[in-house]
Amino acid sequence: YVYNSISRVYSETLKHAIIDAAASNNGSFAVLTKSDVGDSVVRIYNKEETQMRKSIFTTGLRDGIPIALGYLAVSFSFGIAAVAAGLSPLEAILISMTNLTSAGQFAGIGIITAGGSFFELALSQFVINLRYSLMGISLSQKLDKSFTAPKRAVLGHALTDEIFGVSV
Repeated sequence: YVYNSISRVYSETLKHAIIDAAASNNGSFAVLTKSDVGDSVVRIYNKEETQMRKSIFTTGLRDGIPIALGYLAVSFSFGIAAVAAGLSPLEAILISMTNLTSAGQFAGIGIITAGGSFFELALSQFVINLRYSLMGISLSQKLDKSFTAPKRAVLGHALTDEIFGVSV
């Protein structure tokens, strides 16, 4: 994020003073966060930066609408196929929560209903989803240095073809 100033804060009084000053300064506001070393940090954003962040958010939201509509259609299709194959709605939901790829979900239904082994299921999921390692490596080259390892792990888990396509 772009910010005007960073102030390391060691007392509650100083925190409140910075936050009050930022709030009264021409539309600026302050956000209290933790630094990489655990110190409290106050970031003061001005009005232009706030508008820029809103513009970026709005653009991302607009770009995500077609993706969300596609996910909606595939999600309903998977749910219908899973229940028709004999899985319970709860099982279908659990599969959707742990496997974010529709190809893997549909392949999993076939293997489960055919009585396949766990090894066959795991191997098919590994092969189907191997492409995401290459996508993740490519996308990681574009990330800011402040993107921490836990955030990278979440991104790696949530990476899909559509998200990769919009990101590059």
